[in-house]
Amino acid sequence: MKVLQSALNDALRRHPVRLAVDVLESKFEMAGVKITSGQRRKLEQSLTRAEGDVITLRAGRPWQRGTVDLEITDEDIANLEERLDEWIAESLPRLVESLSSQTALDLLDTLRNRWDSQWRHEFRVGTKFSKRLEDRWQKPLSLLRMLVTITTEFGSLTSERLQEEDSPSELFGVQVRLHARGCQISREVIALLQGGFADGAMARWRTLHEIAVVSMLLSDGGDELAERYRLHEVIESRRAALEYEANTQRLGLQPLDRRELESLEKERANLIQRFGKSFGESYGWAAAHLGLSHPKFTDIERSAGADHLRPYYRMASYGVHANPKGVFFRLGILGEIDLMLAGASNYGLADPGQNTAISLGHLNSALAMSSINFDGLVVMKLSLQLSDLIGEAFVAVQHEMEREERAVRDE
Repeated sequence: MKVLQSALNDALRRHPVRLAVDVLESKFEMAGVKITSGQRRKLEQSLTRAEGDVITLRAGRPWQRGTVDLEITDEDIANLEERLDEWIAESLPRLVESLSSQTALDLLDTLRNRWDSQWRHEFRVGTKFSKRLEDRWQKPLSLLRMLVTITTEFGSLTSERLQEEDSPSELFGVQVRLHARGCQISREVIALLQGGFADGAMARWRTLHEIAVVSMLLSDGGDELAERYRLHEVIESRRAALEYEANTQRLGLQPLDRRELESLEKERANLIQRFGKSFGESYGWAAAHLGLSHPKFTDIERSAGADHLRPYYRMASYGVHANPKGVFFRLGILGEIDLMLAGASNYGLADPGQNTAISLGHLNSALAMSSINFDGLVVMKLSLQLSDLIGEAFVAVQHEMEREERAVRDE
């Protein structure tokens, strides 16, 4: 990647010398001496090496040999500076553009030719890293995978029961969908944990936590709240449509059908007339249940009894947003070191791992309570018990790594 800089440095070094040689060549001509191309190259070499005030040029014929004294005046220096400024202002940008474009093409060809070999090397390194991580975190990861499988199978059985019912409740239908999405996200978390991306796993847990919290609040609110939640999709769709319309020209996309927009506006107006003005807010579906005109997620979290996880939610937000804390704080960094983590790390898996287990327990409990039966109660209690074991296992491994790091530091 230093090819461009090297070429640019060479141009910045050579071109001022060539301008200086132009000045000297004109001075020679004024003294009645015309230098050859070879002699010009010799001048360039001498000036580049700063060989002193006397420069010796080889003449082709004996009678052409002699000494020429050249006086470099202030006017000559001013002329040289003017030409150099002109080159910097006009020619240098074109030179940089030309060099960067050609260098990029050359580099791309080189990388494509070498990429298969490079990828095989990276794959081998990644495989060895994954094995070390799995060896270290095998117990908690295995338990978490077990919980995810139990949760997915519970959701599948519940979904089958939903399809068999003639008129399932509004709450039951919504809860099954939330549960299915939670299962998918929990598998995404595991994929990130296995890859050594603790911050990414924590960010995905943030979404799982939101789903679990909403699911718990819906269980408390019943069919009426579940219906409001389902119908609130119109509010979100209308907001997304307006954002799309505002940027179609810059994105080079086709505008939406006017009839589609008008339909969304009509549906939104009908829902606001039915449920009140607050229904048009971001979490307006929960406004009446919470008794708030402008509810926020923190209000939903508090009402669902999950606000004790707020510190972890805040930590997870660091990996989602571009705030300074997210730049300087990384879960995957072990110890008090100033390190910019640009890839995977086998440290920091405890928080996203144990939090995922907690949220899966919440999700299973909410689904079980939406349509109570014996299987659901068993899964709910099993999830809560397994969640505790998973949390203990993750924390134990992390503490072990911290003790090892302190021992190395104290040596």
